[in-house]
Amino acid sequence: MKKTFKHIILVFIGLFVFAITNMEITLAQSTVLPDTSYMINETQIGDPGQIPPPPGIGNGDNVQQIGGDGQIPTPPNPGGGSGSQQIGGSGSQLPEPPNPGGGNGIQPIGGGDTIPEPPNPGGGGGLPMGTVLQSITIPAGWSGISSQVIPHNANLDSLFALETAATNLVIMQHFSRFYWPAYQINTIGNWKTHDGYTIKVLQPTQLDLYGFNDQNDTIQFSTGWNYLPVISDCDVTTVGLFADLVANGQLIIAFEIAGTHLYAPIFGINSLPVLKRGKAYLVKVTGPCSVSFPDCFERKSNNISINQTIIKTPWAVAAETPKQYFMFITDTTSSVIQPGDVIGGFTENGICCGVTENLNPKMNNALVLFGDDPTTIIKDGFNNEEEIIIKRYRPSTGVTIRLNITCQGKAASTKERFVVNSFSVIQKIESKSQD
Repeated sequence: MKKTFKHIILVFIGLFVFAITNMEITLAQSTVLPDTSYMINETQIGDPGQIPPPPGIGNGDNVQQIGGDGQIPTPPNPGGGSGSQQIGGSGSQLPEPPNPGGGNGIQPIGGGDTIPEPPNPGGGGGLPMGTVLQSITIPAGWSGISSQVIPHNANLDSLFALETAATNLVIMQHFSRFYWPAYQINTIGNWKTHDGYTIKVLQPTQLDLYGFNDQNDTIQFSTGWNYLPVISDCDVTTVGLFADLVANGQLIIAFEIAGTHLYAPIFGINSLPVLKRGKAYLVKVTGPCSVSFPDCFERKSNNISINQTIIKTPWAVAAETPKQYFMFITDTTSSVIQPGDVIGGFTENGICCGVTENLNPKMNNALVLFGDDPTTIIKDGFNNEEEIIIKRYRPSTGVTIRLNITCQGKAASTKERFVVNSFSVIQKIESKSQD
C-alpha cells in the first residue's frame, strides 16, 4: 500500500512539473548561422510548487497536499467497483462498458456509403445527414493527435469511454491543461479541432469520431510555441505547408510530439517530410502568423513516407516522451565521426535517451533526447538540468567511445545540460575516452 501511495504522489509531482514546464528553445548567438537572437533569453513560466489534491475522490476530509508524506485518496475505479484500480495495472475485472447506442444495424451516412452504426449517447435515432467518420490510430505510449472532424459529441468522457473503462488512457494534454480520467480531472473541456493534443495510452487503440468536417482549415499561430493540428482529409507535405513562413523567416522549428522527426530549415534538416492526418505537432514561430491546408487534390504527398529505420546499437534506448531536447550537430569536418557511426545521449546514471546515425557527414544532423516520463515510477529519461553525456558507437569495430562536445556560445569546458524542449548546436566534437 505504501508503494501505491508513493507511486501516486510521484505521478502527481511529475505531471505538475510536466504540465507547467516552459516549452522554450534557447540557442546561443553565432556568427556562422543566420540571426537567431530571437531564440535567446526565454522566460520560464514559473517554478514547480504545491498544488491542491485531486477533487473529491477520497473520503471527504482526508485532504493531502501533493508532495507530503501522507496518504492521498485512491484513484477512482472506472468500473464502478469498490476496489481501487491501478493505472495500467491488473486489478479485478471491470464490468462490460455500456452500449450507448444499443443497435446492431447499419446507418447510411452522407453520400450513400454504409458504415457500422456509431454509439448514440442520446439513445435517439440516426445521425444527421452529411455525418462523416474519422478514425485516428493511436500507438502505445506518447504521441500527438488531432482531427479534421468536429465530433457531434465532443465530450471527452464520451469519446474515451471505452479507453477509460479499460484503464488504457493515461492522460491527454494541451499545454498546461489536461484530461486525467483516473482522477476525474478535466481542465481541457471538450474536444476542439483547432487545438491538437498530447496523449498517452498503454496499448494501441483507435479513436472513431463521428461529426462534420471543419471548414476552417487555417491555423493561427501566436509568438512562440503552438500546437499544429492537421485540419485535412489527407496528408500534406511539410515544405509546402510552411513555404510562406520559411520564406518570411518566421518558422523556427516543427516536430512530431514524442518522436525524432523534425523540420528545422535554418539547419537544412527535414526528417519530417509529411504531416499525417490524425496527428498533432509542435511548432515554434517568431511572431503571429498562420498556415492554411490546401484542398487534397492540390497536394502530392500521398507517395511520400517518413523513414522509420531502426538504428542498431548496443544500447537499450529509453522510450520517447514529449519532453524533448534537440542537439544539432554542425561539425561536419570532425575525424571522430565517420559515416555509419551512431551517436547517443546518456543520463548521468547511464540511461540512453536518444540516438542518431551519421549517414551523411557533409550535412547537419540532429540528436533528439528525451526527458523522464512523469507518469512512470522509475527514472527513464533526463531530469531537467541534468548533464548530457555523449557517446559514439562504431558498428564496423564494435567500439564505443565517450565524446567531448563544444556548443556554440559556450566555453569548451561547459557541461551541456538537458532543458525541456530546448536545443543547442554542437560545433566541435573530440574523442575523450574508450568505454
